[in-house]
Amino acid sequence: MASSTQKVTLKKGEGRWVTFTVERPAGTPLDVSSATLKLAVKEKITDTAYLVEIEDAAMNKDDAAQGIVLVNITATHTNALGVGSYVMELRTILIADEDVDKSDVMYLVVEKSVFND
Repeated sequence: MASSTQKVTLKKGEGRWVTFTVERPAGTPLDVSSATLKLAVKEKITDTAYLVEIEDAAMNKDDAAQGIVLVNITATHTNALGVGSYVMELRTILIADEDVDKSDVMYLVVEKSVFND
């Protein structure tokens, strides 16, 4: 699985749709239109509590047949997280498929904004 970048950087109070492309090990797109997806953000990978959870129903899966999923990390999320570095993971659960369920750890950085304390 890959995102448009393995590190997403946003300013505090900023939101953005982030594009993820889910691929087979050979690098070809994996149809995730019937998959259940979840994005979770933690301060450290060993933490038990999620700081942000975005469920499948909140994602844009218009191009999921080509392995493309858009996830909206909102201004509300970045305000609640505050300035800092976080780990995030997009979990993909496939039903009745020959592919193994997938997830990949990426990084989310929230930077200080001139317009937001």
